[in-house]
Amino acid sequence: AVPLSVGVVTSVGSAAWHDFQHEIEQSGFGFRLVVCDTRVQGDGAEHSVAAAVRTLARRTDLDCLVIIRGGGARNELATFDAESIALAIATSPVVVITGLGHEVDRSVADEVAHTAVKTPTACAALLVERVGAFSVLVEARWATIFAVADRRVDVAHDQLAERAQRIARHTRTAVARADERLVARTDRLVGGSNRAIANAERELAAAAAAINRKPIQALTAEARHLEQLAARLALLDPVNLLQRGWAISRDENGRVVRSVSDVAAGGTLITQVADGSITSRIEGTTP
Repeated sequence: AVPLSVGVVTSVGSAAWHDFQHEIEQSGFGFRLVVCDTRVQGDGAEHSVAAAVRTLARRTDLDCLVIIRGGGARNELATFDAESIALAIATSPVVVITGLGHEVDRSVADEVAHTAVKTPTACAALLVERVGAFSVLVEARWATIFAVADRRVDVAHDQLAERAQRIARHTRTAVARADERLVARTDRLVGGSNRAIANAERELAAAAAAINRKPIQALTAEARHLEQLAARLALLDPVNLLQRGWAISRDENGRVVRSVSDVAAGGTLITQVADGSITSRIEGTTP
């Protein structure tokens, strides 16, 4: 469909090659030429051309092969009547195009080729024309795709605008209904708050009246409670404990002695009683 990768069988440096290459380069298309330089006349030309065709035909990256040579005497072009060249062209899995000699020349290679043109320049022109036609086709398809896409975008835009209008209408309706519900709930909340405040005020007035009616009873009860707490606190006062006969012993560093392991023989013991303190020397401890 678009023969841009081209294998070329020709004699590099010949006028045929230069004419072909010039036409390809002037096209402006991105052709990729893989050239197999070979003899096209004289001894060994038959085997050289056939081998070049087979070599390029084995490649998987070529869209077509071209065999080109310029004009010459009829006996010089007889090379392309060889059976080996004809077999190589006919069995090639890649399309082969020939451009051999002048317009009046015709060889066996031309007969078995996929397409035969008159000259190397015509061969290049054929490829350029094929790629140009493909480019035009692609541009036309792209224009069609663009037109279809543009129409669909317009339709989608209209549908989107219509849906946006419907959403806006639904939104306004929903907001209006929400406002109505909010007003109703606000009224209920205000009414409930007023009732709660009125109830609280009544309860506060009743409590104030009760306090005014029984201030002495309340204070008396609280005083008794405080006396009970003071009595319980006095029971825990160390001073009262010492007056009851208890004593507190400390070592020479002032630490309270709670165990025989807290002191040692030879140390000093200070014992606090209700009316003073007693200093003793420790002679021993008994667990």
